[in-house]
Amino acid sequence: MDNKVQELKTRGLKCASRSLLIRYAIAQLDLDKAFKDLSDQSF
Repeated sequence: MDNKVQELKTRGLKCASRSLLIRYAIAQLDLDKAFKDLSDQSF
């Protein structure tokens, strides 16, 4: 994750952080698809 944050900073997003990246990923999350994919897995 640190590599992704650094890449965003290199591209000019100076306020990039782990929490910003996590919030963005969660906002993009399709819970219906995630539920289906995760329930198909055996942990």
